[in-house]
Amino acid sequence: MKQVKCEMNTVVANIFLEAVHEEVIPVNVNTGMEWKEPNGETMIDMLLEFDESDETIINQALNKAVNDSIELFQTKPES
Repeated sequence: MKQVKCEMNTVVANIFLEAVHEEVIPVNVNTGMEWKEPNGETMIDMLLEFDESDETIINQALNKAVNDSIELFQTKPES
């Protein structure tokens, strides 16, 4: 079992977690502390646990979450 500790924007984390549940991605996700960055964005600590044989699937889901969040930020109306 491989463990990866990471920090990510909560928007990316929420998109990733939604994909994990909808697509039944084989990963255990433990969330930790949330905090605000100076730019106002909220970040979260995460621990991902998965079999090394599933690493490609996990990476693809993370990449998709990042790309989807970029699209979301680009279409977000300015305040």
